Amino acid sequence: MATVSGDKGRLFLDFMWKGVRCRPYLDLPDTKEGRAHARKKRIRIEANISDGTLDYAAEFPDDKKSRTIFAPPPPPPAPAGPPLFATFAREFLERRKGLCSNGYYLDLKSLLETHLISFFGTERVMSDFSVEDVERFVVHLKSLPGVKDGTKMSAVRVNKARALLGKLLDRAVKKGWLAANPADEVPRLRENDADIDPMSWQEVQTLLDKGFKNDPEMKRFYTVAIFTGLRTSELIGLKWTVIDWSGETPMARIKHSYTKADGEHLTKTPGSTRDVDLRPQVVRALKEQQAATRLKSDWIFCNVIGGPLDRDNLMNRVWYPALKRAGVHERKPYQTRHTFATLALSAGEEIGWVAEQMGHKNTKMVIEHYYKHIKNNTRQDGSAFDKAAAEAGL
Repeated sequence: MATVSGDKGRLFLDFMWKGVRCRPYLDLPDTKEGRAHARKKRIRIEANISDGTLDYAAEFPDDKKSRTIFAPPPPPPAPAGPPLFATFAREFLERRKGLCSNGYYLDLKSLLETHLISFFGTERVMSDFSVEDVERFVVHLKSLPGVKDGTKMSAVRVNKARALLGKLLDRAVKKGWLAANPADEVPRLRENDADIDPMSWQEVQTLLDKGFKNDPEMKRFYTVAIFTGLRTSELIGLKWTVIDWSGETPMARIKHSYTKADGEHLTKTPGSTRDVDLRPQVVRALKEQQAATRLKSDWIFCNVIGGPLDRDNLMNRVWYPALKRAGVHERKPYQTRHTFATLALSAGEEIGWVAEQMGHKNTKMVIEHYYKHIKNNTRQDGSAFDKAAAEAGL
């Protein structure tokens, strides 16, 4: 199996190991005494080859093959301790970048850099978190200024930051760096109900007639917004190709939205993909818009160079000034969606139709959010029931 040979006064073994011919030199001279020692080593090496236990690198440490094909495997790395919170959190967020919209990712990154890392510092390790740390963090966020002057950070924003911290600490538990997630013991803050402040029919008329008196294109834009309930991002992303004029009631197939962070993308949820009926007011507005810009852009409402509109520009340079000119009290642009829902329900439209128009998967949200506003726009609750009973002779 193995032979002893000489070369220029030096002895070496010649054998096959794991399909490779090996000729390692021995630190022995080519003499009678050297060959006697070599034979003993040959016998031992043959036995190791036979039972498969040859440790080539240990037997022939100076041979080239001990550093290449028969090199011993590297020792396993020493167990790493818990990483720094800032490092781990940033890596965690980057791994999730492709799993969510760019807008959502940027929002989480803002929370992480502005609040979490700022509060916990760059030297905190992932194993060093307690319930008291999370409580102090939440109290700190509550003390920070909000978007509007004189307000504090909203409960919604605080809860988002707490939720992000909770996800990071969940990973720490799974990695064995923490025994339990301390964020689980700190309750979410109570969030206020959605800010729903719909316009009345009179306010709608005043806004469209006076607020946009000298801006017919924006009058058409907000007419479509109010009479369809589309989200602003859906309306900005509206293209001529989604309008179907052929039916008795023209409609728009809503599949996409447009935002600055993500560009053109699918709607907010799968249920938001829907067919929206176009009421006569909307049809007139779109026909007028078609005559004005159809050849200019694929976007129904576009900027001066044919690109999509900018949401922030619409809000600050169009919407709020129009409210002021009309003498209608200030509301966020999203209230056009709330206005559509409440006015449609107040007019007696069926709840399911309203939910479908708005892209809700069921009527629950419509009932919870809008029903309490209906009586402010029409009769007092119960009068229609009384009238029907009277007509029945009861």
